[in-house]
Amino acid sequence: MNEEELIETLKQIKEAVWAKPENKDKTEDQIDEIILDGFFARYCEGKMSKDDLLAITYAMGYEPTEELLNDPRFK
Repeated sequence: MNEEELIETLKQIKEAVWAKPENKDKTEDQIDEIILDGFFARYCEGKMSKDDLLAITYAMGYEPTEELLNDPRFK
């Protein structure tokens, strides 16, 4: 998947998460946090590589936090 496809997929995911009734009043940052938490959970389950998680983080316009980098689950 190239970067353009990744960004389009992330937009679709964001729209789907925002469409849920429990998320309708959340901010964009809160929605992004929900999405990133979900991807981190997939990483912790061994269903995503560290490189993929970082690529998604950067594609969403974020950099990994010190908290993430120091998390013992983030090898």
